[in-house]
Amino acid sequence: MSHQASGSAPILCAHLLDTALRKLSMVRDAGDAEAASICSPQDLVALVNRLNREGVTVHRRLSPSVLDPHAENGRRSEVSKLV
Repeated sequence: MSHQASGSAPILCAHLLDTALRKLSMVRDAGDAEAASICSPQDLVALVNRLNREGVTVHRRLSPSVLDPHAENGRRSEVSKLV
């Protein structure tokens, strides 16, 4: 996991949610993965870090009760249903 995704539970959940949803979109729904030119290990690291950063940015817009797998009142969160 990149350093951008570490630091707090909501950020970690956002990172995991993004990864799970991208995988689900590609595998189950035959979604298109973005084309990437990977010519070196550094290119791969840069791609993974960018995808993680973009996913966390998008999922930061979600409420903590959606992201927190230990949501209040014993409810299962949406994240815990996916992962």
